[in-house]
Amino acid sequence: MQGKLDLLVDLDFRMAASALYADVVLPTATWYEKDDLSSTDMHPFVHPFQAAVDPLWEARSDWDIFRTLAQAVSKVATEAKLPIYKDVFAVPIQHDSEGETAQPEGKILDWSKGDCEPIPGKTMPAIAMIERDYTKIYDKWIALGENIKKGNGIKGLGWKSDDLYEEIRPRNGIIEDKNLISYGLPSMYTAKQACDAVMGLSTTTNGKVAVRAWADLERKTGLDNLTDLAADRQSERFTHEMMFEWGEAMSVYKPMLTFKPLKNPLKQTKEITLKFLTPHNKWSTHSMYFDSQQLLTLFRGGQTVWLNEKDAAEIGVKDNDWCEVYNRNGVVISRAVVSPRLPRGVMFMYHAQDRHINVPMSKISGTRGGTHNTPTRIHMKPTHMIGGYGQLSYGFNYYGTTGNQRDIYVVVRKAQEVIWHED
Repeated sequence: MQGKLDLLVDLDFRMAASALYADVVLPTATWYEKDDLSSTDMHPFVHPFQAAVDPLWEARSDWDIFRTLAQAVSKVATEAKLPIYKDVFAVPIQHDSEGETAQPEGKILDWSKGDCEPIPGKTMPAIAMIERDYTKIYDKWIALGENIKKGNGIKGLGWKSDDLYEEIRPRNGIIEDKNLISYGLPSMYTAKQACDAVMGLSTTTNGKVAVRAWADLERKTGLDNLTDLAADRQSERFTHEMMFEWGEAMSVYKPMLTFKPLKNPLKQTKEITLKFLTPHNKWSTHSMYFDSQQLLTLFRGGQTVWLNEKDAAEIGVKDNDWCEVYNRNGVVISRAVVSPRLPRGVMFMYHAQDRHINVPMSKISGTRGGTHNTPTRIHMKPTHMIGGYGQLSYGFNYYGTTGNQRDIYVVVRKAQEVIWHED
């Protein structure tokens, strides 16, 4: 992991390395790596990916690209005889850990505002030091280091991983180059090897690990029989191939039960109830660039919702008609993209479309139509807003509270009148 973190330290150095050593050649492969995994704290599943087509021409997978960068940086660092650097950095107080639960009750004290003394690991993040050897980035990138044998864990829990590490070694093969510090370690040269290494160490995909995590929670809480929650699945061990066998390699449509439509507040047009999805936008990066003229010109010039052509015909909606999409949470008014690409019963709206671009008023709400977030709902965890986590420390990609998304349905009808109220 440290080899991967080192890649992010010096952008100029990486750019220089890739420019000076564009001739770095990796061992020849007969096929491009195209395997990936996706899972977050908001998804109760692991989703393995396999590309529909191989990368075209000189394109590579992300894993191959960063491996090449790692090799180039290591070559530059070796020739430049860079020393080993030591960095001091802050380690955030993790939520659900002893450090967070030890925070005092009552008023939350913030050391950065002078409320209390800065005490590492108590009133502020812990302080740690790390060594960075830029000459060994590539060596570390392609292998699973032995530190994982000391143990693994998350959210204040920990368990032994030495036997899990040894199980990965024969499955992935080892690094056979004796000139590398990773010689003899389990290989993660390919993306598939990296995926299977993760799945061998995860509580989600290895039953033995799940039982060990519950056992540690029993030890910390004094509760009994928590391991029973995973004991009957202790022998399960998911691999990349197994997930593909189950038909989970690519997204598939699985029909779901609908709910009774809400009462039509205007009683003047046909309606249909659809499943509402909010995928990543095709014409922007989250909310960035959505309001640029070039990207707005590429597609419809504002917010859109997509629905199946037969669902649209059922309520008299044609392509580019204005629709009102609503439920108990709120209302979206947007142009419709009618397409056979979507299965029946599903509607999606690309996320982060800003409502200040081409959004008229809604007769249902009496206000300007909302965004993709308007019909959805989210439950925030208030305990993440206090103590030694959100305000007093920082973790990459984790600044703030955890949100738990839930699937949602909407009622869709054709807008009978478009009201702008611009004045």
